[in-house]
Amino acid sequence: MAENPVTPDANPTPPVVAPVVVPARQTAPAAQTFSLEYVTELRNEAKNRRVEHQQFEASVKKALGLAENDPLGDMTERISAIRNQALEAANQRMIAAELAGMHGYDHKLLRRVTDFSKVKVGDDGTVTGLKEAVEAAEKEFPAVKAKPPEPVSPQNPAPPDKSDNKYKAPRVI
Repeated sequence: MAENPVTPDANPTPPVVAPVVVPARQTAPAAQTFSLEYVTELRNEAKNRRVEHQQFEASVKKALGLAENDPLGDMTERISAIRNQALEAANQRMIAAELAGMHGYDHKLLRRVTDFSKVKVGDDGTVTGLKEAVEAAEKEFPAVKAKPPEPVSPQNPAPPDKSDNKYKAPRVI
């Protein structure tokens, strides 16, 4: 063996170490954990669930009016928005019904000039603030107050029967 010469200027070189080779373990072939029928059954079941999910998603998109490629997104937000739209439409119908029940007004004009921002519909269906809104509109636009209908006069009495009438009914005895 040769020794590494040490010189004051040079660093000593480390000795060379041969790599250690560990023999590979020989293992027995793995035994089959699940039968082929069982795996096939699981795959078919997963496929059926995917197909059902796709059909359900397509029907939900159709109900929401979305295109096939549009993502569903957050369903809670969508359902909440649809519920709020339906509730607002129902409230507008309740206000319109209450407005139609108020007599003595031109309802078409009244709907256009009344500020409905302060009119509220309660959970039980009661409309509050409509009377005040109509009164404010009446002060600003007096034309909303409808003219009372003219009284209906009875028709003139029938003309008296004249004896020279050609079309007399025969007398029956």
